[in-house]
Amino acid sequence: MVRWVSREDLAAVVRLEEMCFSIPWSNTAIEEAFANELYRFVAVEEKGVIVGYANFRIVADEGEIERVAVHPDSRRRGYGRKLMEAMVEYSRKKGVRDMTLDVRVNNEKAINLYESCGFVEEGRRKDYYREPTEDAIIMWRRGI
Repeated sequence: MVRWVSREDLAAVVRLEEMCFSIPWSNTAIEEAFANELYRFVAVEEKGVIVGYANFRIVADEGEIERVAVHPDSRRRGYGRKLMEAMVEYSRKKGVRDMTLDVRVNNEKAINLYESCGFVEEGRRKDYYREPTEDAIIMWRRGI
């Protein structure tokens, strides 16, 4: 089931951050984003447990996907796609025209997911990521 994240879910979001990213957002950063009206957090549950989450923000008519995380034991079940679809659908309803995200150049599974959701590469940022240092691919989905 896909649903909006509540304040009570933030501990689960922090755990997923620590599990899925080499440089996770801190508890404080997550709480601050959650409290910011520009940000939205969506979760996917399996048997009542949050196994994935994503966050994005909307500024004017653009959306920016910032995080997509699925527990390693729950991958390959379509949860990433469900999160992406929820973000795009909500953004469309809010008048967003285009959405963007960036992804590590070597994260082939994520790139494949994003491409299958209609995102295309439009640029790169050299050495954008750390631990390990990697380029970022900037992807856009125009005319959502």
